[in-house]
Amino acid sequence: MNKFNVVYCCDFKLLIPTLFSIRSLFETNDRDRLCVHVVAFGDEKRITEAFETTVARLNIQCHLVLLPQALIEDMLQGLAHKKCYTRLLIHKVLDLDTDRILYVDGDAKFSGDISLLMKFPFDGMPVAAASDVHGAMFPGEFANPFLVLGLPLSAGYFNSGVLLIDWEKWRSQQIPENIIAYAKRKQRFLACPDQDAMNGFLKGNWKRLPLVWNYQRCGQWSDVPEIDVKIWHWIGIPKPWHLDAPFSWDDPRWREVVTWYLDTARETGLEDFLTDSQTDFQNWERQDFDWHDRSWIVQQWVKMYQYTDERLSWHFPRWRYSKKRRVREFFIDELIVDVLKKRLSVPSKQENPQRTTGFQKHHV
Repeated sequence: MNKFNVVYCCDFKLLIPTLFSIRSLFETNDRDRLCVHVVAFGDEKRITEAFETTVARLNIQCHLVLLPQALIEDMLQGLAHKKCYTRLLIHKVLDLDTDRILYVDGDAKFSGDISLLMKFPFDGMPVAAASDVHGAMFPGEFANPFLVLGLPLSAGYFNSGVLLIDWEKWRSQQIPENIIAYAKRKQRFLACPDQDAMNGFLKGNWKRLPLVWNYQRCGQWSDVPEIDVKIWHWIGIPKPWHLDAPFSWDDPRWREVVTWYLDTARETGLEDFLTDSQTDFQNWERQDFDWHDRSWIVQQWVKMYQYTDERLSWHFPRWRYSKKRRVREFFIDELIVDVLKKRLSVPSKQENPQRTTGFQKHHV
C-alpha cells in the first residue's frame, strides 16, 4: 500500500498549530496510509520537547526532522524573512522514496479524504496548486502580482500554502534552488516572499488544483461557497486559535471549523495554545472599491497607502523610507515602468479574469 507523504515546515511559533493540522488530517483519513513529516527550525531542544509532549496529547504519529541553521544561513543568505523560504529546503533533509509529496502550511485544517488529491495528475508539471483567491482575484491587495512579476494573465497566480509536488522533478530540475536564486534577484518586489518567487520563476508552469483542496480565507470574511471543502486554509491574521479574533459566525460550516480548534485544545489539555493575536482589530473592515473607475496605478496606490508602516515594512523590507515615498518609488522603478505603461488602460470586466469577484471561477 502506497503511503501518502505529507510534509510541513515550521518554526517553534507555528509548531503547535501544525500539530493541530496533523490531528485534523488523521481524523479525516486512514492513519495507515499517512506518513507525515514535520521539518522544523529554531531552538532544537525547545522544539523537540514541545513536539514530543503535544504529539502524545493529540494522539498522532509524525516524524520530526530538524533543519540545521547553518543550512538556512548558507542557502538563504541575503534574503529577508528567511523563515518564509525554509520550505524550499525540505528536499535537503528529507530522503523520501516517493513520486510525490503534499506540502501543507500549519494554518490549514483537513476536513476530508485526500485520496483523490494524491492521485491528481501533474500533466508534466512539477507542482499542482490552487489559485490564490486573495492576491490574484482582488487587484492590488499588496501589489498586483501580474504587474510586479511580469506575469501574463494566462499564467495565473497560485497560493503556496498547499502544494502537491512531483518529488522527482522538484529535485532533479533544481526547482527550489532556482526559486531561491530568483528571490535574491527580485526580492525588492516580492510582497509575499516565497509565494511571489515561486510564481515568478514558474510563470504558469504549474497544474491548477480545484479550490476545494486549498480554500483560503481571512478570518473576518463570511462568504463560504457551497462546495465540499477538503482543506481549509487560514491566510493572514487572525487565525482560528486567536481568542480575540472578530470572526463571523454567520455560516454554520465556518463556525464548525473554528470551534474544532477550541474543542480540540480543551479536550487534549492544550488550552494554552489558544492565545490573543496581539492585533488591533478595532478598525478592521472589508473595503470595496470600484476598480473599473481607476487606472492601474491609482488602484495600487489606494490599496497600498492604507497599510500601516509596519505592514509595508514587512512586505517590502528593502524599502527604508517614509510610507508615501516607498509607495512612490515602487511605481516609478525602472524594472516595472514598462509593464505599467502597457497596462494603464483598465480592461473591461469581460476581458480581465483577475477582476472576477467572489469564487465563481474557482469552486470546481
